[in-house]
Amino acid sequence: MKSRRQLTRDGAGGNRGITIEPGVVTTTPHINLVPPPQKDIQKSVLKDDRRIRSLIKNISDVIALVDKRARVRYCSPSVTSVLGYSEEAFIGLSVHTLVHPDDLEAARKIFADLLSNPGSTTMTEHRIRHADGSWRWMEGVATNLLHDPDVHAVVLNYRDTTDRKNAEMERLRLAAIVQSTEDAIIGKTLDGTIISWNKGAEHLYGYPAEEVIGRSISILIPDDRQQEVVEILKSIKNGENVEPYESIRRTKKGKKIVISVRVSPVYLPSGELIGASAIARDITAHKRAEKERELLVTELRHALAELMTLRGMLPICAWCKKVRDDEGYWNQIDSYLESHSQMQFTHGICPECIAKYHQHTSIRARGK
Repeated sequence: MKSRRQLTRDGAGGNRGITIEPGVVTTTPHINLVPPPQKDIQKSVLKDDRRIRSLIKNISDVIALVDKRARVRYCSPSVTSVLGYSEEAFIGLSVHTLVHPDDLEAARKIFADLLSNPGSTTMTEHRIRHADGSWRWMEGVATNLLHDPDVHAVVLNYRDTTDRKNAEMERLRLAAIVQSTEDAIIGKTLDGTIISWNKGAEHLYGYPAEEVIGRSISILIPDDRQQEVVEILKSIKNGENVEPYESIRRTKKGKKIVISVRVSPVYLPSGELIGASAIARDITAHKRAEKERELLVTELRHALAELMTLRGMLPICAWCKKVRDDEGYWNQIDSYLESHSQMQFTHGICPECIAKYHQHTSIRARGK
């Protein structure tokens, strides 16, 4: 007798396979050959639809469907919180009319390329006009699904990146300032490892950035001042304020220079201390000029002191006009002044004395 199979309904509404062989009857596990009722399918579809609508309604990104003319056919409710437009006001607008004039040419080209490649996806970033007239940076993804009969649109998924973009621009602006300043600005970790080095530092110390980044700041410190950096970094770690100070540094050529330096802590946005920033300025020429001024002032004070001694009471003979010095000796007045000042004398005879001399010699001649 040959074996044969047949199907029979089970109590659960399913089917079981029955195999009949000579003297043996076996059954296979439940096999569901009947599709679920249409009502269950509809419930499942409605549930999925509500889930998708809920996601779209609460997502922070803006989702929009646009036609081949870039006109909005649908937008998510988030367009109101992100760009300030109501859904009704946004639908029907051409997205190109919202793009910043400086970005419009690039935006049109990206859209044209997208239309020419069905199914393609591209990343975009443009400034979009907010309902209040301000410009918001929007970053997103555009996918061409015009060929898909269920979508028949270009799908745009955008998010507001204005704060991030502004922060990036601020960092770039600060980086440009750091690179253009004549002061040496050095970033270092808490153990003194150099992690940033601007053009001013290259000019001051003679090292290009690639030669110092990753090395210890100690390469710039003379041997007798190594402990100074250790103490400064210790103060930074302890949260102590470091006042601006003057110090000595060593250039790549071994030349020692005098610098004025300010060291400040560097924190992450979370508040974590990660390092220190040092701003240094070469004051070698300033210190040299300062020393020269001090020397000049000293010399002037010495000369003034000598002149002041001539302002005191000076004993002088009423007859011979000799001057008595501090030791009691009588000196010719010209010799005294030369020894107590920087004066030098040239000798001559004034007209009055010449007249007296001639008168005197004339009387003597008549007497003879």
